[in-house]
Amino acid sequence: MNQLPLMPGVRGRKGGSLAVAAAIAGMAMLLLASRMQTPLLAAAPVDRAVVVSTPGAAQVFLPHVPRQATPTPTPAAWIELVGQIGGAIMAVDVQGSYAYVGSSSWLVILDVSDPAHPVRIGQSPALPGMVWAVHVLGGLAYVAAGSAGLQVIDVSNPVTPFLRGAYDTPGTAYGVSVVDGLAHVADGWNGLQIIAVNDPANPILRGAYDTPEAIGVSVVGSLAYVADGSSGLQIIEVSNPANPILLGAYDTPGYAYGVSVAGSLAYVAARDAGLQIIAVSDPAKPTLRGAYETSEPAFGVSVVGSLAYVANWGSGLLILDVGDPANPIWRGTYDTPGEVYGVDVVGDLAYLADKHIGLQIIDVSNSTNPTLRGAYGSPEVALGVTVAGDLAYVADYENGLHIIDVSNPANPNWLGAYLTPGNAVDVSVVGGLAYVADGPTGLQIIEVSDPANPILRGAYDTPGYALVWLTSPMPRAVCRSLMSAIQPIPSGVAHTLDPVGKS
Repeated sequence: MNQLPLMPGVRGRKGGSLAVAAAIAGMAMLLLASRMQTPLLAAAPVDRAVVVSTPGAAQVFLPHVPRQATPTPTPAAWIELVGQIGGAIMAVDVQGSYAYVGSSSWLVILDVSDPAHPVRIGQSPALPGMVWAVHVLGGLAYVAAGSAGLQVIDVSNPVTPFLRGAYDTPGTAYGVSVVDGLAHVADGWNGLQIIAVNDPANPILRGAYDTPEAIGVSVVGSLAYVADGSSGLQIIEVSNPANPILLGAYDTPGYAYGVSVAGSLAYVAARDAGLQIIAVSDPAKPTLRGAYETSEPAFGVSVVGSLAYVANWGSGLLILDVGDPANPIWRGTYDTPGEVYGVDVVGDLAYLADKHIGLQIIDVSNSTNPTLRGAYGSPEVALGVTVAGDLAYVADYENGLHIIDVSNPANPNWLGAYLTPGNAVDVSVVGGLAYVADGPTGLQIIEVSDPANPILRGAYDTPGYALVWLTSPMPRAVCRSLMSAIQPIPSGVAHTLDPVGKS
């Protein structure tokens, strides 16, 4: 099934270019392959650790150690996923004191009654696709799950959500809006799919309208407003689900990604074209009323009263006064550490799906000075991990070090994090200290005796790009062999560090 090119390709991500991130991911894959092929490193007591660094990130040369024996492949049938934490956060819907968050292929339910300390209380089983959108109504969560279509999850007991039913749409489900027992699914290149969900265990297709590339949808009354990618806004009459009719369209200048309707106006998050405000009082002749050029691509929008809250990708949350639609005015902004794809506003709080970071809860009672009230971390770009006891320590690239309680593998629990100054690529833990290979900033030594409050204890700025922190048991002779193999590389430098303080 084809996937739409949803990631912006013309602007760099905060903290480094996508090219560097791709290079580091490639390095991690090479490292993993090297470790899988070198059982020699795990044959004797630990002596030294090796940090490999390169002045540039374009190439990495790892020493070749001949394998001693060919391991027996593990049949895929023997492998069972028992739990997960983290993943790309693309969607959030808030109902009452609960936030329903799409985390990769899971629906995570958070108790946000205390916004400063959100607590995860439930998580769905793994879904067959990624969660792009969620709409919660009447104890059921309707999930647009990408290539897996529509998934219906019973959340009447938020502690134990379970799958009630599913409908595999022909395209890629990116958006969903449920009204009067009908789920309207924005299904990518297969347009709008209308599915009866009166019986959640047996969803049935009622009708469809083939728009060019449906990404987001909002249904008000008998009209479905579809954010249709490069085709802009499509307005479809759905009073007869078996025979939906296109009433009108407006070709926005950007890529229509999200839409929110308030009164007679449709607010379209048009990615690189920012926010487009379109009058839809006459659905057959929608007209532009106003626009605001955002600093970063606009991926989502929520409108409350005279304020529009825009998911402004790398610049976080943007708040606009749209009391005069022809002249939107900047009111405030909150720059989150990640990339915001979705926003839901309830009362004085804005809940942001901050892709690589997790859920960010922002107090917007003063729109000119929004402040962080709370957050729920969700490591996503995990390049390295080590487990000590019941704790997993994750090197999460630009998001630093994350510490996760895995005492119950089916329900891992995020405990704390330390945002390193560079790019956390690998990690090892010895005696209450986490040693993090932090890319351009070398080695970071972090005390983790209190997992909820990790503290920096020291650092060593290697001259290049720290990629790997090897503490697998190895004899001194093997360590020296690795050193001799690495040192001749013209573009690389190797450093030895003794974790127990020996010279």
